[in-house]
Amino acid sequence: MKLENTFIYLIGFPGVGKLTIAKVLSDLTGAKLVDNHLINNPIFNVIGADGITPIPKPAWDRVQAIREIVFDAIASIASSSFSFILTNVLFDKPDDRAVFLQVAALADARKARLVPVLLECAEQELLRRAATPSRSASLKDTNMEAAKDRLRNQKLLTIEHRHLLRLDTTDLPAESSARAILSHIASLD
Repeated sequence: MKLENTFIYLIGFPGVGKLTIAKVLSDLTGAKLVDNHLINNPIFNVIGADGITPIPKPAWDRVQAIREIVFDAIASIASSSFSFILTNVLFDKPDDRAVFLQVAALADARKARLVPVLLECAEQELLRRAATPSRSASLKDTNMEAAKDRLRNQKLLTIEHRHLLRLDTTDLPAESSARAILSHIASLD
């Protein structure tokens, strides 16, 4: 399925399947993948992120600077025919709301349709996925205590958007999740 000027924004806790689903979506549609670790990992790599130790606050300021550059390239250089799949963990806090609004403004500037997708997963499955070795190799958080703390004490960003899709990935393979997202997009006005 070829997407026409669409931004799919996959949002969810670490381990919910954002990148895995995004890769399938990209393969099925040709949309450009902008994973949050595309933006995070240049900084994570140089500070020696190990997936266990918390990332220091100054590193996040630099991640934001990289995000600004990537978003500027999407706005001013990328072909207007491109669609994008973005991934992120966004919590219910002002900085994360600002990131969501930044993506919404970017889609709006490109006159693109924004489709936020809130990915959900049962806690035990999420914790199982969060500890897989492949996450560590990708500089992703694998700290089980931090994962449990996030699940119990952090709330994902509340999103009110006419194209919002909530999708439970607990028992849904990535291919099926991607196809459910594409079916949702096909049903939109």
